[in-house]
Amino acid sequence: MIELIIKFGLVSVATVTIIVFLVVYYLAEPRKEISFWGIKFHKKWMPKVKFSWRRAPKVIPIDWQQIFIVFKISDTYKLHETELFERAHIQSRFTELQVREICVEMEKYGLVEHSFNYYVLQDRAYKLVNKVNAV
Repeated sequence: MIELIIKFGLVSVATVTIIVFLVVYYLAEPRKEISFWGIKFHKKWMPKVKFSWRRAPKVIPIDWQQIFIVFKISDTYKLHETELFERAHIQSRFTELQVREICVEMEKYGLVEHSFNYYVLQDRAYKLVNKVNAV
């Protein structure tokens, strides 16, 4: 270690050491013990979990009902976004932008999730989908 300090300087060695420690600390599992050059640390923090949904409204908006009808007619809990846009346009004359806005609102309530170009109904939405009457 002393050879590195003499060759590169104290500041550069300290900087590299801090960066290596931060990388090790970041990659370690939450609430586990980390040993870095014989010094033991406990990682107490956990990554932030996205868990911010609200209680679903008692009266479901008409726009949401139309999206639920699309899922109900498709008889699936997972739809590709292009398929959802096409079916919502055919059934209710919604544009792609309107469908995206509706699904973002529904995502705030934990009813729908958008991942990898698919819209997925969450468990909380199943009861609401079954209550909607498909015309």
